[in-house]
Parts: sequence; C-alpha cells; structure tokens
Amino acid sequence: MTDYTQGLIWRVPPGGGDGQVWFTDPRIDGVQFGPVGIELMADHRTLMFDTSAGGFTTGNLTTGELYTLPIQPDGRPGPLHRVWESLAADGPDGFAIARSGNVYMALVADGRNQIVEISPAGEELARFPDPVSNALAPVPFDMPSSVEFDGERLIVTNLSQTLGDRSHQVLFDIFAGEPGLTPFVPDATSLERQPRYRLSVSPRRVRAGRRTRLRFRATENSADVRKTVADATIRLGRLRVRTGSDGRAGMVVRLRRRGRVRAVLYVGAESSIAARATIEVR
Repeated sequence: MTDYTQGLIWRVPPGGGDGQVWFTDPRIDGVQFGPVGIELMADHRTLMFDTSAGGFTTGNLTTGELYTLPIQPDGRPGPLHRVWESLAADGPDGFAIARSGNVYMALVADGRNQIVEISPAGEELARFPDPVSNALAPVPFDMPSSVEFDGERLIVTNLSQTLGDRSHQVLFDIFAGEPGLTPFVPDATSLERQPRYRLSVSPRRVRAGRRTRLRFRATENSADVRKTVADATIRLGRLRVRTGSDGRAGMVVRLRRRGRVRAVLYVGAESSIAARATIEVR
C-alpha cells in the first residue's frame, strides 16, 4: 500500500493486522505527493508504482516517475529502478498494466487531463486526448485519476476535484485495443504459509572455459527447521535441471565469460523466482 503523504510503501500481513513500513527512499518522497498508484507485475515478484511529483533527490521536483521494485525471496525490497519520468507538472496518478507490459497512466494535474501510454522500456507511446479535442468533448477529461482494465477497455475515473463540476464526475470507458494483466490472487494455502527458500551451489568459484560439475541443494527454511525441496527447477542460463527427493541436483557447465553468473530456483510454476545462487567465474 502506498502512502503518498509520507513517501512510504506499507506492507500489511495476510489476513490483516498492523502494517509495517516496507520501503522508503528520498527519491519517492515528493514535495507534495509521493507514491500513488501501485500494481503487481506479471512475474508476481515485482511491484510497479509511480510518484506524482519528484522526490528531493531526483533533480526535478515538478516531474513524476514510474518505478519498479522487486520483492526479494526473503520478502525484503530489492533495488529501486526508474522506468519513466513525466513532463513537468503532469501529475501521474493511477495506472493499469496491459499483458504486453504497456502501462496506461492517468495524468491528474490541472491543465494536463490525459492518459499516457508507456512501453515496458519506458518509452512514451501516446497521449489521449489532445487538448483541443478534450475542450470540445461533451464531458471533458477533468483530473482523471484511477485506471483499470475491463477486457480490452479502460475504465477511468474523472475527479473534477478543483472545479467540482458534478457533470464531470463520471467513469470513462476507453478502448485500449489490448487486454489488461490478469490480477494475481493467491490461494488460501499460500496466504496461510509463505515459505522461504534457499539455493546453495558448490563450487561457488569456477575457472572460465573449464568444464566444471556444479552441485546444487534447495532447502525450505521454516523457523529453525530446514528441509529439502524435491522436484524443483534450477536454471542456469539455458540449462535446466530438476532437484531429486533430497533437494539436490547437478549439472556440468563450461562458463566462458568472466564475472558473476546467477542460478535461479523455481518451486512450482516457473513464473516466480524462489531463490538465487551466485557463481563467480574467474
């Protein structure tokens, strides 16, 4: 949950209860408003959110930003990444994500009154409507705020907060031409119990160009008890292997490029990374 007056993201435990501050950063602490819209991306492990006005360290206090923030296997936030920066005084607000990864965002600031389409790479693709068409419309865009998908259409709320024109306080139905991202609703089992996983690898350092047998072990940590994870998937680049009943697996590799290589663990569907292990290639 975003807290736009304090520059915070809160985390509320499954089933409710007291929330805890999960993430804060000077970059999202805006002069007037901080983080506003927030969505879970297709990998179910990354949050996307936007700010309505720049933070104190972004260099421009009049622009808003669109960020991604991964949820690490241990539940903590990963590195903050800026995807897109608005024009001055755009006032980014609510947004919705399409299956393609495109983002449709409301620009709520007075005088802007548009929906902007942003590509997954952060490229601005289009703005709708243009100011002249909007001024001539029977009901103009007047501080659009929330955006949600309904099939291939967008449902957009019109606030008219400044003017207070009740005839402008409507829901717009706009054809987007592509479907929205399917909402992720975890089942009851995953709400009751959220295991933490660990992936270990040996050796952790290998010689570049030399054939090496890597040994992996996948475990699930629950309090002080650690048990093996059977029939999970470990991927290293294009290589893929399944763990046995003891949570162990192995593969022979020849890593040619020096640097760090990551192996990832998937438990169940290969859409959410459960854990990672780093291999140093010298």
